[in-house]
Amino acid sequence: MSTVVIVTGGASGIGFEICRYFLKKGDAHVVILDSNPDRGLVAVGNLTAEFCNASISFIECNAASWASQAAAFEQAHRKHGRINVVFANAGIFEKEPIYGADVTKPQEPSLSVVDVNVNGVIYSINLAVHYMAKYAPQSPSASSIPLRGQIICTSSNAGLYPFSTLPLYTASKHAVVGLVRT
Repeated sequence: MSTVVIVTGGASGIGFEICRYFLKKGDAHVVILDSNPDRGLVAVGNLTAEFCNASISFIECNAASWASQAAAFEQAHRKHGRINVVFANAGIFEKEPIYGADVTKPQEPSLSVVDVNVNGVIYSINLAVHYMAKYAPQSPSASSIPLRGQIICTSSNAGLYPFSTLPLYTASKHAVVGLVRT
């Protein structure tokens, strides 16, 4: 039985390489979730060219949106019948300072980094647990713990050390580390 792998933010960067890893291992259905449809379709094309018999698909998905992730997970589950691995990888960093340049009045900071990097990971974990809980535990070997699936969350060195130039990104990656360690 093939492993069904969902990778959020899988159309580029680390996410794309995660997709390559699972396709290289073989016997995997890889589902890329990404907010950029052009990049997603290019990623599918590149991976299909590299892995001729690959089972790979793209679903447009905004990681910061519960409704978007829920719909994408449901679509992947409906198509493949199960979800074995979820890689909560989608992430962004801020391009502007946390404080506004206008000193005459305060400006509301953009929290899109927190929405994608923290809320998006929480949504992915919640949906992964929901779909994986439907399966009986499987034990790949006698010495391992029985598993229903695997959830992997991408963080960064910024989740362990301070990065003064990216305060929201750093806080968001600390949140991911804390969530995974809890």
